[in-house]
Amino acid sequence: MRLYTIITALLITLSPVLSGGKVVASEQAPAEKLQGKAPTKCRTLQLASFAKALKIADGLHPGDNDGFSYRGRPLHVRVDSAGTIAHIGYALFTPEAAQMVGMPRFTDFMERYLLGLDLNLNPNNQTPEQIMAIDRVYLAEGRMEWLKDISPATPFSVRTGDMKGFMATWTLPQGVLTVSIPADCQLLIGADAEELEQNLIATLPTFPEVRPIDLVAVKDKRQLLVGGDGRGQLKGKPYLSPLISSTLYVEDVDSVLSLICSPDMATRSTTNVMLTGQSPVPLPIDLTVNCYGYRNQKLNVTLGQFLEFCRSEGCGLYFGIKSKSPEKVSGTLFAFNPSLAYNHVLSVEFPMEILQGVAAPLKATLYAYVPLHFMTDDFFYHDIKEQP
Repeated sequence: MRLYTIITALLITLSPVLSGGKVVASEQAPAEKLQGKAPTKCRTLQLASFAKALKIADGLHPGDNDGFSYRGRPLHVRVDSAGTIAHIGYALFTPEAAQMVGMPRFTDFMERYLLGLDLNLNPNNQTPEQIMAIDRVYLAEGRMEWLKDISPATPFSVRTGDMKGFMATWTLPQGVLTVSIPADCQLLIGADAEELEQNLIATLPTFPEVRPIDLVAVKDKRQLLVGGDGRGQLKGKPYLSPLISSTLYVEDVDSVLSLICSPDMATRSTTNVMLTGQSPVPLPIDLTVNCYGYRNQKLNVTLGQFLEFCRSEGCGLYFGIKSKSPEKVSGTLFAFNPSLAYNHVLSVEFPMEILQGVAAPLKATLYAYVPLHFMTDDFFYHDIKEQP
């Protein structure tokens, strides 16, 4: 099966989810629409509902804010540089432990989720056990009442399971407590599909251009394969199939590496541009964002802005070629966030004039925040044959 067939099948499979089939877990939604102005600006509606219930007021400083508690347990309240509340949850991890785990948004989720269970702001008065069942969060080991005994001093570890979910384990005096969490970005971020899309639409045009890539630094981290003609690869990792990867194509002239960018090597050059944003001409995108509710939203941004947005979220970038003609190359860029279990999927048409130094807009459709659990094993592991 060719790569473009598999990608098309993926988008057909995902279309109800990407456009109209929103599933909202009860922990994600605030208990009610906030009446009037929230106590302070919050990154998500869920955080706004937490701030209102906990009476967290204006005047917080950027960084971590101490002095808040709920049911006798200290809270972790973090404010970003713009004065927006970015996190509210139980203080369950020391900064050192969170850094050791290496997934700050995941540790934020655990702190926020356990606080949400206790606040119980869901509109249907469900029990914590019912909320966890709806969210597909369950105890693999231990007892429900042990959750209240977790503290920053409790030994903790987290492991992933084939990108389908996470297992968080605490070692308590009374025994081992293990919580299984699905790889669901809406649950992990604490916002539903519609809210995530609207935040993206509002913030993407404000991003700066992506920074130029440092090939020397990349070379230090990757294997460099160079042929007798001085052309080669900075070998990257594949993603989903051997034809989707982060590999960059380079040429070595007098021991100086540069990215290949030539009409004579169209697919390699297109891959370089899509992964780095580096081009001989500006790269505006005629972008269509596929939104919840079978709607489309048009945006005028640049490829560099989109890449910088993805990198700011901690996404790795991977590109695969679907087809090539004298006029354009069609491909798909995957921005994969492993700690929050989602992809941004950008299906793009890349005009060949760009490689000749002629400015031309890219045409692209973006499917944002696609949860990993909607990707089938066939998509992950199917044996894709090389294109001719």
